[in-house]
Amino acid sequence: MSHTVLNNHLLNRVKRLILNLSTNTSKFYIAFSGGMDSHILLHVIHHLFSHLPLQALHVNHGLHPEATKWAIHCQTICDALNIPLHIEDIASQLHSKVYQEKSKGPEEAARNARYAILKAKLKANDCLLTGHHMDDQAETLLLQLSRGSGVQGLASMPFVTKHQAGYYHLRPLLDWTYEERITYAKQHQLTWIEDSSNLDQHFTRNFIRHNILPGFKKRWPRIAKIFSRTADHCAEASNLCAEVAQQDLSNISQNEQNRLSIEGLLQLSSARSRNALRYWLKQQLDYFPASAQLHQIEQLLYSKKSYLELFFKNRIFKRYRSHLYSLPQKTDDSIPISPIPWDIREPLKLNSGYTLIAKSTQGIGIRCALLSKHPILEVCFRKGGERFRPNGRNGSHPLKKLYQEWNILPWQRSEVPLLYFQDKLIAVAGYAIAEDNKAHAKEPGISIVLTKNS
Repeated sequence: MSHTVLNNHLLNRVKRLILNLSTNTSKFYIAFSGGMDSHILLHVIHHLFSHLPLQALHVNHGLHPEATKWAIHCQTICDALNIPLHIEDIASQLHSKVYQEKSKGPEEAARNARYAILKAKLKANDCLLTGHHMDDQAETLLLQLSRGSGVQGLASMPFVTKHQAGYYHLRPLLDWTYEERITYAKQHQLTWIEDSSNLDQHFTRNFIRHNILPGFKKRWPRIAKIFSRTADHCAEASNLCAEVAQQDLSNISQNEQNRLSIEGLLQLSSARSRNALRYWLKQQLDYFPASAQLHQIEQLLYSKKSYLELFFKNRIFKRYRSHLYSLPQKTDDSIPISPIPWDIREPLKLNSGYTLIAKSTQGIGIRCALLSKHPILEVCFRKGGERFRPNGRNGSHPLKKLYQEWNILPWQRSEVPLLYFQDKLIAVAGYAIAEDNKAHAKEPGISIVLTKNS
């Protein structure tokens, strides 16, 4: 096959991928490191689409002595192609001791920072293009095998990924072999950066690249294509698992994304139960859990205790009675300690995410006469030990027991506003009025409405 025919064959596949997304995409971004693969990608896209809304992104980590030269090289290439380039300099950020302590080292810190920058730049319906290729796919497959990954991991990298934030990640060169890439680069006289860190075999991917994959290629020259086909098979199996999980979750989640029926989950076979749980956790965490994390969550399901908690990086999972809940971890305490004075003639917005509103009623709510001269209530939150006599009940009851009767989840109980008048608890907002202070039939009353802030 001649170089021209070869290139036409490859370029047509790239063109179809771009055209399939272009109708739904606002802007295309190319992650441009200045290496051979990202330069090929930049050149190919420029060659195929002269009017594509395109911008190149280069992240200068400042970790390599020639990092500044690399940035200048990238600017020169983009200027020649008339492609706007945004250079993000994060050298000072990466040299921060505080930042590096969050990672295992400067390289991981650089990778995390690069992805954070790319994610921050992209908006819904944008598309990020990266120069991942067939050898990258083979390395990823071997890397996932070394970690004992399931079909989700072995599916490796798809051509197109749509992220929860609404943007796309496209890898147009994913089926390009090394021979095809080097042929294109030489034919078009491209110049590129050689990053010496790619030779450091301390990193597992580099070890695979320089030691494992060459041995496979020597024995089986077409092994990269074979590994790519294996990844495709795993991707198909993964998609099937996702479809089954979606069906099962629709039956056991009661259409609540953050709540899962433990009883419904355990009625499934062991394999389907783990599959459904794994995909539910993917929805919560935005990544598939490791086996150890999945095992930890399973301990919540089988425990005889009715209330348990498990903390992950950005979520907290709670088991309460027959359900498993997923909640964001709070970064601060939004529940005030001191009472909040509330003039009931105006709505009161609370830090807990709710607003209190007082409305005039007849025959229900708090007796209007109680607040006619001094329409001020104190809003407090449960500290423990409170007692309350709801309307229609005999005697006072521990507020804790009432919360259980009203099916208020344990972690929500501290957020329920308690309304006091002259140091007496007269209402639990959204749930009950004190028997002694309720409006009787045909008597003017004040209903307390608790609404969730939008």
